[in-house]
Formats: sequence, C-alpha cells, structure tokens
Amino acid sequence: MTLPQISKECIEAVKGKAEQYNPAVYAKNFIDEIEEKNPHLMGEMKSLCFNICKDSKSIALSMAYMGVFYNSIKAQIEANELKQLFNEDN
Repeated sequence: MTLPQISKECIEAVKGKAEQYNPAVYAKNFIDEIEEKNPHLMGEMKSLCFNICKDSKSIALSMAYMGVFYNSIKAQIEANELKQLFNEDN
C-alpha cells in the first residue's frame, strides 16, 4: 500500500484537533496508541526522538508533530475508504 496524498483539509482538521490539547498530552496519547498497536514503530520513533531532542519540551513537541503526521495519514486513508464506499453505492 502506498501512502495517500494528504489533503490540506485533512491536515488542518487533524491539526485543529491536536491544538485542543497541550502538546505533551497529545504526544502522550499518541505514544500510548502506537505502543499498543505497533510497538516496534514506537520504539524506533522514541529512539530517534530521544537521540535528537535534548529536553523534555522538545521531546513532547517532536512526538506531538509525529502524532499529527501519523493521524493525518490515518485520517486520509479513512476518508478515501469512505469516498470509495459511497462511490460504489451509486
């Protein structure tokens, strides 16, 4: 499966939802979700982030950004699936 083209509207929607949270809370929610669903991916993301970032604020912001990217891809896949489903019904 290739990555979908992410629409501006999709990114803005995910970003808007993320902005409702403190970045550290959004990052923690993202970490918890991915650790449960894909622990190997989160392990690598943590390793990369912890090696690059030098303080807890930078780590939280970096993980929050990764969460926005990941959730944008996920939301676009879901939107594409819904669009395909509705197109098949017509």
